[in-house]
Amino acid sequence: VRESQLQPGMRYKFFLVADTAHNVSSFAEAVIQTAEAPCCGPFAVAPQAGEALRSSFSLQTTAVQHGDWSSSMESMPLSYQFSYNKGGRQYSLSELNLAQSLETFLPMGNIDNDFLIDLSVSVSDVYLATATSKTSATVRPLNESRISTVLNQTLVTVEDSFRLGSPNSVGLIISLCDVLNFVSNAAKNSSRRVLAVDTGTAERIAIRERLAQAVVGTVYQTEEAIRNILGAAAMLSAAPCELSQRSVDLLTPWLASVISNADSASVDAVLLGADALDNLLQTRNCFAEQQEESSASISTSCNCHGRGECVD
Repeated sequence: VRESQLQPGMRYKFFLVADTAHNVSSFAEAVIQTAEAPCCGPFAVAPQAGEALRSSFSLQTTAVQHGDWSSSMESMPLSYQFSYNKGGRQYSLSELNLAQSLETFLPMGNIDNDFLIDLSVSVSDVYLATATSKTSATVRPLNESRISTVLNQTLVTVEDSFRLGSPNSVGLIISLCDVLNFVSNAAKNSSRRVLAVDTGTAERIAIRERLAQAVVGTVYQTEEAIRNILGAAAMLSAAPCELSQRSVDLLTPWLASVISNADSASVDAVLLGADALDNLLQTRNCFAEQQEESSASISTSCNCHGRGECVD
C-alpha cells in the first residue's frame, strides 16, 4: 500500500489468501489502526495584502493564543508544507519539512476575485497522516514602473536559492513563472490587460532561459519533490513562444529524466509533466512562425518598388 493512501484515524482489515497446487486454501488476516491526523493548530498570513513578488509574506502555523498543531507522541515530529491554489490546481511554496513558518513572495491573486489568492498548509506526522488548513491574502499586480526590475531581482533570488539547495527554491520559481505568464498573457490580450507596461518579449525569453539553467542541475527523487518540480516546469514552459532554442535543448532531456522517475508519483504529477512536454513540442510552431516572419522582413527590406537594384 502506497504511503498516504490510507485515511487517518481508521481501522483496516487485510486478508491474505493462499492456494496450493492441490486446491487447498488457507488465509490469514491482520487489522491495523491508522494514526489520527494532526489537529487543531492555527494558520495565518501577514500582511494580509501586498504586491506580487515584492511584498514578503509570512505564513505562520503558531500563535500564542491558539497553541500549536499537535498529535500523539509516537507520531511526532510534525512536518509542514505550504501551498497556494489557483485555477483549480495546487502549487507548492515549500517542500515538506519541520519549519512551522515560511517567508516568501507570492504571485498575483485571482483577477476575477479582487486579487485574492488561496493559501493552504498541510501538516503531516511521521506516518504521513495529514491535516490541511486554509487562509487567503490579497496580492495585487506589480506596479507597472517596477515590473522589469522586480522580475530580474526575483530571478537572482531564485538562482541563489537553487545554488544553495534551499527547500523553498521550487516555490520561488513557481511564483516567478506565475507572474511572468500573467505579463505574457497581458501583452497578448489588451482587453484583459491590467498592466499598462510590457517587459518585452526578448527580456522574458532571457529570464525563462536562466530559469531553465537553474532547474536542470538539480536531482529530484521523492514523490512530492517530483510533483513540485514538474509543476514548475509546466509553469516555466506555459508560454512556448517565449522559450529559446537553448531553453528547449536544456529542458527536454531533463524533463524526460524527471518523468522517468515519476512512476510512483501522483496522477497530478504525471499530468503536469505531460503539460510541460506538450508546451515544449509547441515551440516548433513558434520557431517556424519566427522564421517566416524573418524571411518576410528580409523580403520587404529588399523591395525597391521598381526603383533599381537593391543594395544590402
